[in-house]
Amino acid sequence: MRKKIADFIIKTFNLEKDDINRNFGFFEGILSCILNFLIFLIKYSFSISLNSVALKADAFHTLSDILTSIIVIIGFYFSSIKPDKKHPFGHGRIEKIASMLMAIMLVYVGYQFLISSYNRFKNPVPIDFNLIIILILFITILMKEFLTLISLELGKRINSLSLKADAWHHRSDSIATLLIVVGFFTFKFGLYSLDGILGMAVSVLIAYTGISIIFQSGSFLIGEEPSQDLVKKINDIAYSFDFIKDIHHMHIHDYGNQIEITFHVRLKGDQTLNNVHEKITEIEKAIEKEIKGANVTIHSEPIESNVE
Repeated sequence: MRKKIADFIIKTFNLEKDDINRNFGFFEGILSCILNFLIFLIKYSFSISLNSVALKADAFHTLSDILTSIIVIIGFYFSSIKPDKKHPFGHGRIEKIASMLMAIMLVYVGYQFLISSYNRFKNPVPIDFNLIIILILFITILMKEFLTLISLELGKRINSLSLKADAWHHRSDSIATLLIVVGFFTFKFGLYSLDGILGMAVSVLIAYTGISIIFQSGSFLIGEEPSQDLVKKINDIAYSFDFIKDIHHMHIHDYGNQIEITFHVRLKGDQTLNNVHEKITEIEKAIEKEIKGANVTIHSEPIESNVE
């Protein structure tokens, strides 16, 4: 279902045209800002008319999510800037910096959630059962889960940690709202501390997710070993040319929107310099065609070379 919805959105808004990463990031960020503001207005309006303090607090929690979506937009804007003299490999890693910032905010949300849940556990606040408020909150939960699923799916397709972080900001809001709904029922049946216990458990999950995103983003920025799938794909393409004897000294540096790939090859048979250049160029173009954002440089060696 999530995949089908994402496919429909991508096709409808033509998001695969030109810079896919930027299009996905902008769309998710703008959609999140619009829906979060709409949800805020719904919750706030009814909190006034129904005189509900819990609903008003939840409304401002939703409003704060707009900030993280703005960070998404800013992050994708700067990461999509073309390479320049000072940054010849582009600015793609800015998106990972944005994801770290959002993950830190997510950990803070988890911490605040833990404190408020503990206080609710120690000092349960009575909540009057109100079917209208429950219905309103349930509708907003569905809207937030829609945002969560879209953010996760788009993030998965472009391997974006910032979209994953934003998805969890959406989910933390929907969980907070869900706990308010749970509170209506638990108080009705005398289970005064249950929503506090559930809140503490969820807060740990939210904080853990934020910490894991921080480590993933940090690992990428430091420089990671390339995936075996990527290495295999490069080898498969190169060895598909029958004049290649072997490949070695492969180095891959991922800069976000650009991947620098270098390796050495040994060619079969005696080759003139012009022939070697033509064949090497052929391999480089083949890899760049199959791997998005790849910039390939190949060094050729004679078979007799013992350089490893």
